[in-house]
Amino acid sequence: MRRKWAARYEQGMKALLFDMDGTAVDTEPQHLKALRSLLRDYGADPDIAHFHEKVAGRTSYSVAQSFFPDATPEDWRAFSVAKERRFRDIADGLTPAPGLVRLLDAAARSGLRTALVTNSPVENVDFVLGRAGLEGRFDTVVLAGDLPRPKPDPLAYLTALQRLDIAAEDALAFEDSLPGITSATGAGVRVVGLTTSLSGAALLQAGACRIMADFTGFSLANAA
Repeated sequence: MRRKWAARYEQGMKALLFDMDGTAVDTEPQHLKALRSLLRDYGADPDIAHFHEKVAGRTSYSVAQSFFPDATPEDWRAFSVAKERRFRDIADGLTPAPGLVRLLDAAARSGLRTALVTNSPVENVDFVLGRAGLEGRFDTVVLAGDLPRPKPDPLAYLTALQRLDIAAEDALAFEDSLPGITSATGAGVRVVGLTTSLSGAALLQAGACRIMADFTGFSLANAA
């Protein structure tokens, strides 16, 4: 498997596709803090394991649905807006994942296209990329809010491939959550799993073909 991937890369890997939260930038601790703070107002308080297994990688709207299944769509939307606003209020010290900037620089020099593929709302994307100094570092940004179906549906990654005019077999995705891996593999894209939120075993079981802690040891030369 490793040699086949290496051979295919040498024949022409053309694009790198990145999730944002927990992948390009480790925002997960701030998201957990914001969610727990808001849920306490509702009398609930998820533990870390619940967050990583049931919340990470999903839209705030779907999170609201899971916690409050009997509420109305208006309630779910209001909760989603409040949660993301609270995240932006408390998040600080946001920096690119270790090794990411070096990888983006190498991709640019090599002519590889890049995309950010995220379930986060546009307000969060602008906020996180701005605070982390990553504005303009991706050739395209695919927002779940612009699509009829967010991750784990494959549509987000299919849209990225379409915008970049790249075939799935010529792309490599980086994800840290089960919805993200499901979305990418559903679009036919190989996925490297980052152990920001889940164990390596869980990422591999979900469909990642390789795992790593961050981008420090990853290079285009050893992409296999």
